Amino acid sequence: KPSYLFGTIHMICKEDAYLSNNLMKAIENADRVYLELDMDNLFEMIGAMMKMKMNNDTTLADLLTPEEYTLAKKYFEEKVTMLPFSVLETYKPLVASSLLMESSMLCDAQVAMEQLVMEEAKKNGKEVDGLETMEYQMSIFDSIPYKVQAQELLKSISSDDKESEGD
Repeated sequence: KPSYLFGTIHMICKEDAYLSNNLMKAIENADRVYLELDMDNLFEMIGAMMKMKMNNDTTLADLLTPEEYTLAKKYFEEKVTMLPFSVLETYKPLVASSLLMESSMLCDAQVAMEQLVMEEAKKNGKEVDGLETMEYQMSIFDSIPYKVQAQELLKSISSDDKESEGD
């Protein structure tokens, strides 16, 4: 029996998000639908929040110079993100970087494509599972030194600031 593997954009502007007729038909004919993560598992999603924190009570202030930290703090306090800076500064810097990308989208409302796929699967009575766990994904983040992640976050901030100046 055929299997299908689709790549999705995690967040997309709501007005651009839709499932094609072919994808809806594939979901309808599937025995089971697997997403990157089992988004339907509440315990997995709650556990994800804990896995996003840096180990050993590390904060962004520990990874940046005082000037860099002030720049990052000011930037996040001026930006509208899902989480306040006081929380973000304890999270792995790559998590903060991903929130930056989402907040820079030029639309009022975003939607996760995985959510649309999951809803379609449920509508068709299909079981939904995950290929990975959040614990596994966050362990990959842990394999990149936090200092390197923090420097990448600063590059994202500087890049976004330069783009904003051009507006």
